[in-house]
Parts: sequence; structure tokens; C-alpha cells
Amino acid sequence: MALVTEGPAHNLAGSLRIAPKFVPPPVAPTAVTRPRLVDRLRRADATLVLVTAPAGYGKSTLLAQWADADDRPVGWCSVDATDNDPVVFLHYLTVVAQAIGIVDGADPPGRNATWDMDLLPRFADAMVTCREPFAIVLDDVHVLDGPSRDVVLATLASHVPVRSVLVFASRTSAPRSSPRTRDLGRSRWAVGDLNA
Repeated sequence: MALVTEGPAHNLAGSLRIAPKFVPPPVAPTAVTRPRLVDRLRRADATLVLVTAPAGYGKSTLLAQWADADDRPVGWCSVDATDNDPVVFLHYLTVVAQAIGIVDGADPPGRNATWDMDLLPRFADAMVTCREPFAIVLDDVHVLDGPSRDVVLATLASHVPVRSVLVFASRTSAPRSSPRTRDLGRSRWAVGDLNA
């Protein structure tokens, strides 16, 4: 299984009582399997994938099945309203990145670090310079608003290295409220059809 749920970052998440945020939902034995879609996700050469469908259509289940089958280390973050604070969001993303080896946490930012001048550039640089392929799933990105959506998602999407992938699962289509995310929507989104 490629999904990382152990190690220092996982222990940190557990100590914060937020470990479920970093683990995909369990796949029930009776869950619908979608081998064609899982295979399509595994073979995708896109660095950014958006899976959209209404609530209850199986986005998270599909992505959990894919994470289990993918050869790369897969980090998972279930997004919620607290992630609308970009500092909180970037700290959670750092936990995910530590779990899959993108960052090591040896050189944490200072206490006065700002999200836009310190945290986001450091995270983006760590992603783009990562030598080993990885995958990060951000589940429920439709809840994001403001800078977490308009700046953080767009910046991360533009810093995913080749052979790695950033997956957004959402109940709505690609975020399009800023020129940065509109440009991504035209050029880099691959939409998964959950009816396949």
C-alpha cells in the first residue's frame, strides 16, 4: 500500500487529535469498485487531477482505492472549513508532506512566518524540488474560500513536478474565482467521470 499512515508526521497528527484528517475513509467491503477509473488515475500523466461529483457518488472511495493501488507514496488531507485560514491549511499540508517525504521538518519556519511570504513559498519549493514521485489528495476542496482557494491551491498546482500528481476532489468544478485558478482550469485540469 502506497498510502503513508506511519512515521513522525503521522505521530504528530495523532498527538494533535486530527489523524483522521490525514487518512482516507475506510473502503467498505461492499463498496463499488471502479477498476477502470483506478487504472485511469494510475496511468494519468497529468500533474493535476480534479475529480468532481455530487455528495455520495464515491469520490473519496475511488481515491482511497487508487491510493491503495498507486506505486507512489500518497498523502491525504480531508479539507474542512478550518482550512480557509491559509496558515492552518499550510500547516496541515506540511504534515502531509512530512509523511510522504517531501519535507523533513528539520528547519521549521520561525514564529513570525507569514503564510504568503514564508510558508507557501517554502512548501512550493519543497514540492518542485522533490526527486521522488509523490501524490497528494486534497479531499473536499469545494469548502475552501479566499486565499486558501485562490492562492494556495493555484500555487501548489503550478509546482507539482513531473511524475507526481496533486488530486483535488470536489463537489463542484474547478475553483475559478481568480485569474490564477481560471488559467489552471483551461490548461491543466483532468476531470474524472464517476459514472464510468
